[in-house]
Formats: sequence, structure tokens, C-alpha cells
Amino acid sequence: FAHDSATLASLLPQLANSYDRLGDIRVRSALLARAESLAVAGIEREQLPMLRCLQADNLRQEGKYPEAWERLAAAEALLGTDSEPRTKATCLGVRAWLRIEAPGEGPPDSSDTHGFLSARRALAIMDSLGEASGASYLELQLLLADALDAEGEHRSAVAEFRRLLATQERGRRGDTI
Repeated sequence: FAHDSATLASLLPQLANSYDRLGDIRVRSALLARAESLAVAGIEREQLPMLRCLQADNLRQEGKYPEAWERLAAAEALLGTDSEPRTKATCLGVRAWLRIEAPGEGPPDSSDTHGFLSARRALAIMDSLGEASGASYLELQLLLADALDAEGEHRSAVAEFRRLLATQERGRRGDTI
């Protein structure tokens, strides 16, 4: 696929996601950088906001919080009202993680200073898409519970953990996922 830039541009983010699940940040970073260069060159340009959100997540995982916030701001600046909803949900998830791991380091003018607000918005988007199951949804539910717990909302966090367990149990019975 090295000579087919369009195919490569669509495969690189998927491959980067696989390396993320393996915990290989270095390879994920290289794959995302290559995909971003293709998007900037005009190939699959609509992927640019998602790629920058994923890069922000990578920087977060490396503990580079100021850089992660900058990359997330660059991604969010590209998001419009007609942006792909999954991209918005992904960016909101990254924002929530940054609020949990680096409270006070984000933009001071943000109306969203609580990670759980971003996580709830991301879940609402997934719900509206009819995707209230699957690994991505479960990860967002866990993120919401963690964000609530980190901000001292322990009762609400317990309720979210229970919802998460119920969703997982339905999945084992074949109702979802």
C-alpha cells in the first residue's frame, strides 16, 4: 500500500489504534505522524481532526500534558458543526483524560473544567449514534466513572461503575456488543 496514498491514509489510523491497544506509544506516534502528513497533503484531509486528537492522546500517555493540550486545541479548532460525530466523541474523551490526569493544566477559559462533563458529552454522542455498546462505549463509561471518582463524586462514580458492569453483563449474554 506504500504507493496507494489514499488506502495508506485510511489504514494508518487503524493500525495506530492496534498499537495503542498493545501499549506501544512510539510506533503509534510514528503511524499517526505519517497519517497526519498525508492528511495535510490533502489525502483524506477530513481525518485531520481525528488524527490530531489521537496525537493528543498519545502525548497524554507520554505525560506531555502541555503538548497534549496544544494538540487537542489544534484538533478542536478544526471541528465544525458538520464534523464527524465519532471524531467529536474521541476528542471529548481525550479532553476528559487530560482533565483527570492534569487538572489545572488545560485552557483556563474553558467552560469544561471537569473531565466528567466531557465524558458525558462523548457518551451522549455515542448514544445518539446508536452505539451504546462495544469496546469504545465501555471505555467511555469507564472514563466517566474514573472522572467522577477523581473529582470526588464518589456516589455518582459508583453508579457509573454499576452501569458499566450491567453493560458488560448484557454483552456476555449476547444482548449487546
